[in-house]
Amino acid sequence: MTIISVKGFSQNYILWWEDEFDGNSVNTSNWSLETGDGCPSLCGWGNNELEWYQPQNAEVNNGRLIITAKEESVGGKDYTSARMKSKSKVEFTYGKVEARIKMPTGQGMWPAFWMLFADPVNGGWPMDGEIDIVELVGHDNDKIYGTIHYGAAWPNNKQYGGSYKLASGTFASSFHTFSVIWDSSKIRWFVDSTLYFTADHADVFPYDWPFNKDFYILLNCAVGGDWPGSPNASTVFPQTMEVKWVRVYKKANMVSVPTIDGPDPVKVDLSSNPMGGSGRIYVESNVNRSATIQITDINGRVIFNHSVQLDSGSWHSLDMENVTPGAYLLTLTGSDFTWTEKIIRK
Repeated sequence: MTIISVKGFSQNYILWWEDEFDGNSVNTSNWSLETGDGCPSLCGWGNNELEWYQPQNAEVNNGRLIITAKEESVGGKDYTSARMKSKSKVEFTYGKVEARIKMPTGQGMWPAFWMLFADPVNGGWPMDGEIDIVELVGHDNDKIYGTIHYGAAWPNNKQYGGSYKLASGTFASSFHTFSVIWDSSKIRWFVDSTLYFTADHADVFPYDWPFNKDFYILLNCAVGGDWPGSPNASTVFPQTMEVKWVRVYKKANMVSVPTIDGPDPVKVDLSSNPMGGSGRIYVESNVNRSATIQITDINGRVIFNHSVQLDSGSWHSLDMENVTPGAYLLTLTGSDFTWTEKIIRK
């Protein structure tokens, strides 16, 4: 069971997941590292990129993820870099998603912090959507972009986005926080808490709004491609994309559960319902108390049982990975309270 302490950025959201890059290597419980150039299914990653992705170009040092783009020949390519994704490990619908990043610079550099659909329910890209939280092209290093991709199959795909330009300095000279707040009605883009772009259902009409299901996170630094162009004699290698942390917050929708003793209710929230294989329950208590989380099927058979210590607020994982889709009963029990909720394993 994983317990994550709460770091609130507003009273309406609670921290759901984070990677602080505080180890000595990429945490493979959170990320998968890709290898290759996208071939044979998507050569050049669909953008005529020039790099070969390899895991060794992503390192964790001194509390930072460092993705390094190098000029070296591997796999028939002249450059290497890294691309990592949280697919099948960290997937979610809605929330505030943010990272603190210092960008690379130079002609041909193309770093990105973005999200893709977890499952292709509408036929794949772009019909199932892409959310680019931040992209930068290295020859224009004081300007970043936020974009959604949607529409019909290529070449009838569509995109809609905005940009933000620094008043002074570059995004390669210091760290900045890049965020989206994503809910059922719209997506908003921020740089250092400054709102600079919003997209909603009306902006994609007459196409469907595909941003209403689970997405996962990607971090990568491409070299070359249709948008940034190729590196040239002015490009200095190696270049690094440094990330201090990535965080996902969920909007609080807590239920207050009364206790027998009265004045100190327990507050409970589910990350999602219906839920996939890795659901979570948030429990907050002003008084330290022990409790048990139990999930039973319709016949009363216990499929999950775990004892927890309640505190000022923590998320607790619900291991539903090998559970058959259907309806179940979740019960949270302490010495002076009981809370039950019907949950759906989708």
